[in-house]
Amino acid sequence: PAGVRRFMNVLGAANTLDIFMSARKFDAKEALRLGFVSKVVPVAELEKATAEYTKMVAENAPLTVAAAKFAVQQWMKDEKDRDLDRAMKMVEACFASEDHKEGRKAFMEKRKPVFKGE
Repeated sequence: PAGVRRFMNVLGAANTLDIFMSARKFDAKEALRLGFVSKVVPVAELEKATAEYTKMVAENAPLTVAAAKFAVQQWMKDEKDRDLDRAMKMVEACFASEDHKEGRKAFMEKRKPVFKGE
């Protein structure tokens, strides 16, 4: 099933088997170690950490964020279901975009880029 495949893609076969066969509970520290989550913060800091992360993502080039998200989603699918041509076109559009030019210019000028999704 697709759910098991997704677990295996993230956690590997041994960890997936361990979790499904034992049905054991694990804490946030172990979830981080396994790669089940990418970051763990104290509950009291969750709102702040979420806001900071979403701000960081929002400041990146929208076309690049969308292309990266789509490409990763495609590689998570079975090979027969992947749309790698679309993923490649999205990446090519990033390199041809005004945002790409802005990113290079901002880098050379040592300033933060201002992306417009164009």
